[in-house]
Amino acid sequence: MTENHDSPAGNQPPQYGSNPNGGQPQYPGGQPQYQGGDAGNGHGPLQNQGGDLAAPKAVHTAARLIYISAAISVISLIISPFVFMATDEYKTLADQGQAAYAWGFFSAGAIFSLIVIVLQLLSARAATRGKNWGRIVLLILAILSLLGLGGAFQDAPGIIGAIGTILLIIGTIMLWVGQSGRWFKELKQRRNPMNR
Repeated sequence: MTENHDSPAGNQPPQYGSNPNGGQPQYPGGQPQYQGGDAGNGHGPLQNQGGDLAAPKAVHTAARLIYISAAISVISLIISPFVFMATDEYKTLADQGQAAYAWGFFSAGAIFSLIVIVLQLLSARAATRGKNWGRIVLLILAILSLLGLGGAFQDAPGIIGAIGTILLIIGTIMLWVGQSGRWFKELKQRRNPMNR
């Protein structure tokens, strides 16, 4: 009779649910125990080595759309002064000696837009790190941008800005639905176990 001294159980049969070859134990129906999905294939969140849930692909895609939206907004800001100077309205203001007032309003609008763009970028970055405030700020920015979308199709910078607004809205929606929404919900539950 041969004894198996390598195994602590000796020649005992494997326990129910264990896999004699190692690896994941098999359960009735032949399916392994769920260990979390793979963020790359759309089946759920994936844990990183720190135990936190890694952001799924949809969150990173949404952030890229929001970054592109911000870049488009910057391009629109660069183009806008040149388009404004070519309008009849500017020429009329210049003839009346009030072009400086128009430039003052234009400059204030540009500064406000830059602040919004920076806020948009910071919020998108926060959202990719699982910060719920990031997607809330993006939702507010998307709603405010949507309100201004109606008059945006009047000139080239407006059309470019409208494309940026549409990308912002799509990216923001992506952060709230599907795999992204489940990821934020799971993060919230992990941070506050009382919500389970």
